[in-house]
Amino acid sequence: MVGAPRSDKSALTDTGSVFIFRRSGTNWVWTQKIYAFPSQANSQFGYSMAISGNTLVVGAPYQDYSWYSDNGAAYVFVWIADEELFQQNEQILRPDTGGSVLFGYSVAISGSTIIVGAPQGGNGVAYVFAPTDFSWGLKQ
Repeated sequence: MVGAPRSDKSALTDTGSVFIFRRSGTNWVWTQKIYAFPSQANSQFGYSMAISGNTLVVGAPYQDYSWYSDNGAAYVFVWIADEELFQQNEQILRPDTGGSVLFGYSVAISGSTIIVGAPQGGNGVAYVFAPTDFSWGLKQ
């Protein structure tokens, strides 16, 4: 996987994308281009990425849902073996509000735990998420 956080999509600029490559013999072959939904100009989807098993997490630290600050977002994709592609499973938004924190600037995943970094939240904040019945919830 290769992140392209400043790539263009339609009329929007810098929405970002992620390119998925698979090994075929001795070569790497491009198989999929992933976008975030929803997405905005300058969100920089693909700025950070992490994968564990069949789950891919992608950060978009400049995603701006308040229209005045860079709140950021993280997106969860799941590998669909029958279709041989990653499909967006969920968009994770910052659980608290206020100010520009760049949520999604860094992401990590291990097994069933996702960590999303926000370097401008106070002295920097790491949010830990775990799966719930139908989504990823903030781990208490």
